[in-house]
Amino acid sequence: MPLKVLSYIFIQSFFYDKGIKMLLGEDVERDYLNDDKIGRVMDKLYKYGLSNLFIERVLSVINKFNIDTKYSHLDSTSFHLHAEYENDDVNEKE
Repeated sequence: MPLKVLSYIFIQSFFYDKGIKMLLGEDVERDYLNDDKIGRVMDKLYKYGLSNLFIERVLSVINKFNIDTKYSHLDSTSFHLHAEYENDDVNEKE
């Protein structure tokens, strides 16, 4: 099977159960999403800068929901997990 056909099948199956209209807008159909379109979008995102896009989105959410940022910071490089493990062996390795 040609690569073009395989990539189309992969993309169509990936987006099959996703809420495309909710994520991308009411006028975007699942059939619009193909490897060429996704490639062009990824190129544009790279040129624009993912950090710039992330900061813009975060600031728009902060403004929309009036989130107090007095004791907050914007660090997209760190992820933290606060939990207890069910297996005691994991706790001993820490």
